[in-house]
Amino acid sequence: MKRNVSILLLLIVGIVGVCIFLSSNTPDERDFVQWFEENYDITCHDNDCSVIDKKLEDDGESKETRLVRSEGYYSPGTFTMKMKRLYRGEEDQGDIFSIEVEGFNGNFEVIEESETIG
Repeated sequence: MKRNVSILLLLIVGIVGVCIFLSSNTPDERDFVQWFEENYDITCHDNDCSVIDKKLEDDGESKETRLVRSEGYYSPGTFTMKMKRLYRGEEDQGDIFSIEVEGFNGNFEVIEESETIG
């Protein structure tokens, strides 16, 4: 009986430990900005990348442009986070860049991404 209680207690402590580890490694908006700058050829003009310079590519055409965040969401969770950002051209609203990511354990995965030259 004592052995079963010890095993159960050890199992509970292990599960709680894993949960604490995973929740402490859930990425946040600062982690996204760092990942975004490292993995995309962009220049951020502020701390949260509300304004970026990016080379858009669409149907064989390319254009260097300044984009401003116009929509999006940030959904933090206990173990994962989701974020979507929609950028529109500062001068040409038809220039669009959209990215949606999911973060888990300090890593990001792109769910959806699109670029349009207006």
